This record gives sequence, C-alpha cells and structure tokens, in this order.
Amino acid sequence: MSAASADADAPNILPPGTVESRNNTANKSQISSEIQAFLNGTDGNGAALGFKSEYRTLFTVWMFVTRLPSPSWVDLHPGFLMRGMVYFPVIGTVLGCMYAILFDVGSVSLGLPPTIAACVSVSFGLY
Repeated sequence: MSAASADADAPNILPPGTVESRNNTANKSQISSEIQAFLNGTDGNGAALGFKSEYRTLFTVWMFVTRLPSPSWVDLHPGFLMRGMVYFPVIGTVLGCMYAILFDVGSVSLGLPPTIAACVSVSFGLY
C-alpha cells in the first residue's frame, strides 16, 4: 500500500470547503490597511507615532516574551511587534537581571545552596 493511497483512504475531519471559507478577502484588506497605516506613520487609529507608541512597542514585546503583567491598553498589533525587534535585547537584559537578582537573594541572603537557588530562579523564569 503506497502513501498516496493511504492518504486517499483517510477520513476527512473537516467538511469540504471549511478551510477555503476561512480565506476572507475583507479580512485581508482590513489587515492590509492596518499595516499600511502603520507604515505611513500612524498607529492604525489615526494617531501619529510618538513617545506613547514607543511605550506601546516596548510593552507589546514585553507581553509577547513574558507572562508578566503589562498595561491593559497594550495589544499585540503586528506592526508594533515588528517594530519592537530592537527591544528584544533590552527585555532579555531586564529579565536576566531579574533572575540574577533572585539567584543572589536566594544564595547569599537566604543562604540556600547554589543548586537550589538556581532551581528557584529558573522556575521563576519559566513563569
């Protein structure tokens, strides 16, 4: 039995046409207009890019990389996520410093063995 005949005999999980119906052209034009507005220098809502948009970009990357709290007015806009690539090293440095401080507190201040302090800081990083 060949692989082609095995695929032909496999049952369909989705009804025919389900995947094709998801390809909505209105949705593509909406996404395209949001990205075009972003590339033209606005945030998609008509506001010009400025200091607040830099905060939004930073917290968009923060929300993407971590599960730690971020402001409620931040969303995962693809333009701000693309623009936030410059903040990935900054966020990584901040998180690394947080884990190092937690390790130092555990091993030096609390007197935990280094292995236990490392496990605590790594488990904190997994959150």
